[in-house]
Amino acid sequence: MMVLIASLIRLVRPPESLKGRSGAVVLASGTIFILLAGAVWAYLADACQFTDSILNAACALPQSFDHNALLSLVTIIANGFVAEGVLRLMAAGTGQDGYIRI
Repeated sequence: MMVLIASLIRLVRPPESLKGRSGAVVLASGTIFILLAGAVWAYLADACQFTDSILNAACALPQSFDHNALLSLVTIIANGFVAEGVLRLMAAGTGQDGYIRI
């Protein structure tokens, strides 16, 4: 949550005073993506409790791709966004354009 707050603070500051706005956007979007995935997982955790081979009718996912697999996939994708945002902020923090020194 603190990463999201720090990214949003960097986003609302004037562009002249602080570089790294694009990195903050990517970092905030990845963090929001992870938070939303956690909320969806918490909702599906109750609805998708599979016992043996019986499929719960309240679950929106097939039995072969349950809510745990969905959370793992979304976390991997969101971590890519977060890593890209951190790299952009590191490049902006050193005054470089792009990834020259990273």
